[in-house]
Amino acid sequence: MGKRPFMILMAIITLVFSVLYVRSRFLLVELSYKLTKAQQIHKDLEQKKQDLSLELAVLKSPARVEAIASRELGLKRRHDLETINLEVSESQ
Repeated sequence: MGKRPFMILMAIITLVFSVLYVRSRFLLVELSYKLTKAQQIHKDLEQKKQDLSLELAVLKSPARVEAIASRELGLKRRHDLETINLEVSESQ
């Protein structure tokens, strides 16, 4: 094998590996950007989940439910309990 064909072969091999290396670095940067974006979306969704959990707790608050029941529905809390005694007779 002569010196010239060997140099051409080495140049082609070097070019192929260089292109593959640059492509892999490009893909790494692209994936890095996608990962950063996904992490930000995850962080935003976690914050939204916390906000919604807090809102749910406020909406389910017994004091709030009682206030709406009395204000909008005219319901009032009974403080005296009404009891009914039932007599059960045992007949044998």
